[in-house]
Amino acid sequence: MKDISTQEKIGILQCVDFFARLNREELEIAAMSSEVARIPRGTVLFRESEQSMELYIVRDGEVLITKHKDCEEDIDLAQYLPVECFGELDLFGARARDATAVTVKDSSILIFPKRGIDFPDLLQAYPRVSAVLLRNLLSTVSDRVRNIHRHIGERSMWVEGLRRVLNVDRLTGLYNKNYLMEQLQGLLRPDGEGACILMIKPDNFKTLNDRYGHAAGDKVLVLIAIFIQSVLREGDIALRYWGDEFMIILNRAGRDTAVAAAREIARAIRDVDLSRIATGKKMTLSVSMGGGFYPSDSSDRFGAVTVAHDRMMRARERGGNVLIMK
Repeated sequence: MKDISTQEKIGILQCVDFFARLNREELEIAAMSSEVARIPRGTVLFRESEQSMELYIVRDGEVLITKHKDCEEDIDLAQYLPVECFGELDLFGARARDATAVTVKDSSILIFPKRGIDFPDLLQAYPRVSAVLLRNLLSTVSDRVRNIHRHIGERSMWVEGLRRVLNVDRLTGLYNKNYLMEQLQGLLRPDGEGACILMIKPDNFKTLNDRYGHAAGDKVLVLIAIFIQSVLREGDIALRYWGDEFMIILNRAGRDTAVAAAREIARAIRDVDLSRIATGKKMTLSVSMGGGFYPSDSSDRFGAVTVAHDRMMRARERGGNVLIMK
C-alpha cells in the first residue's frame, strides 16, 4: 500500500491523546516521521520478548494483544480498534516486549517512527516534541495503571479486581482512603529520618467543577494525580484521600526533602494550561498543602495524618497557594 499524505497522517495523530499538545509544525514532524501500512489479517506486528521502539495507531481494522503463559492457552490482554494506539512505553527505551500483537482483521496501521528513523535521534533533533510526548506518556501510564491486571487469569483477575475496587480510586488510579486505613501501620516507618505526610488540595477546583462540569473536574483530578506521581521516589505512596484532596507518604524524608517535593508539585500544577478543559478560556490551578511528620509531629500514625490535614486546611484559610509544614 502506498503511504498516505502528510495531512492524512496528521489527522490520525490528532485523534490520539499521546500526540495531544503538539502544535501544527510538530505534528508535521511526527507525520513525516511516520508511515501507514496495510497489514493482512493474522500478521504478527511484534512478538513477546522482541525488542523494538515503535508506536502503533490503528487506522482501520483490529489488533489483539496476547501474552503466553506456560502450560496454558495464550491470554488476551487488550483489543485495539480504529484510532487507538499502543506501544507508547516502548518508544522511550529499547526493551523486550512483554506481549504479542497480531492483526485479527485486515488493518491499516500508522507506525511511528517509520523504518530508517531512530526515535532517540528524533527527540534529540526536536527537544520540544520530546518534552510534550514525555508529558503525554505520564498521562498514558496513569491510564494503564488502572487496567494493568485485566485478563491475567480468571481467578487472579477476580481477586485483583476485588482488591482494586476496595483499595484503588477508579478515576485516578491512585490508592484510596480505604487502602490508607488498612495499610498505614506498615506504610509509615519510624526508622532513619522518619516520614512526611503531605496533604494537597486545589484551591479553585470547585469553581472549575461548577463552571465547566464534572467531566472537566475529573480531567483536572487525573492531571493532578499524574503530576503527583511524577515526583514520587521509590518507596513513596500517593493516594486520593477524599474528593479533591490528595495525600503523599514520603518515607525517609526530612523537612528539606518534603518541602522540595511539595514545591515541585505546586509548580507543575500551576504551570498546567487548562484552557482545553475550560472551553478555551485561560485558567490555571493553585494548591494548598500541609505536611505532618512522623514520629516528630505525632508518634501516632493517624495522628500525623490529622496534623497534615489540619495544616492543609490552615493553608486554604490563608487564601490558598500556601504550604504549611509546622
